[in-house]
Amino acid sequence: MIEVGENPLEEGLTLRRKPDPCVLVIFGASGDLTHKKLMPALYALMVRRLLPDRLTIVGVARSEADDDAFRSDMKEAVKKYGRDEFRDDIWDEFAANMHYVATDFSDQSGEDKLEQLLEELDTQNNLGGDRLYYLAVPPVAYPTIVDALGKRRSSAKGWARVIVEKPFGHDLQSARSLNALLQQYFAEDEIFRIDHYLGKETV
Repeated sequence: MIEVGENPLEEGLTLRRKPDPCVLVIFGASGDLTHKKLMPALYALMVRRLLPDRLTIVGVARSEADDDAFRSDMKEAVKKYGRDEFRDDIWDEFAANMHYVATDFSDQSGEDKLEQLLEELDTQNNLGGDRLYYLAVPPVAYPTIVDALGKRRSSAKGWARVIVEKPFGHDLQSARSLNALLQQYFAEDEIFRIDHYLGKETV
C-alpha cells in the first residue's frame, strides 16, 4: 500500500497577505460606478477578510451629504447590487471607517478640506501616510484631480497609488497627454489604468 503524505506544493496556497493599512479615496463617490461596482466589491472583500486592517474609505463628490448619509447610501447600494448575503454585523464593521467630503475638487478650498481630513484620519488610525486614489469621475476631471494630488506629494509620507477609470483618453493623443500628466507625479508602478473593452461603441 502506498502511503500518501502531504503535498509540499500546497503549503501557503491558502495564505493571502493583506495589503497595508491605508486610506482609499474615491473621487466620484456619488456616481453609478461607486454604487454598482466599487462598494459591492469592497464589501465582498470585507466578507472574505481580504481588506487591509484599519482600511479607511473617504468618498469625495459634489453632492451635499455627510458621513452618515454616505454610509446609508452605500449600504443601500451594497444591498441592491452586492452578490454576497448582506450581514449587518459585517457592514457595521466595514462602515465604521467610512467618511465623506462634499466638494468641487476644482476649488482650492476643496483640496484643503480633503487633505486636512486625510491627515486627521492618518494620525487617528495609524495609517502611515499610505493612500490609494480611485478616479471614478468623468475624464474631463482627471487633469484637475491628478495635478492637485501630485502637487501635494512632496510633503506626503507613505506610498501612493492612483487608479484611473473609464476611459483612458478618447484618442491616442489625449491618452498620451493624460499619461504624461500622471507620470509627472507618479511612478509607473503607482499607476493603474482601467479602460473600456475594445469595440464598446460597436457593441
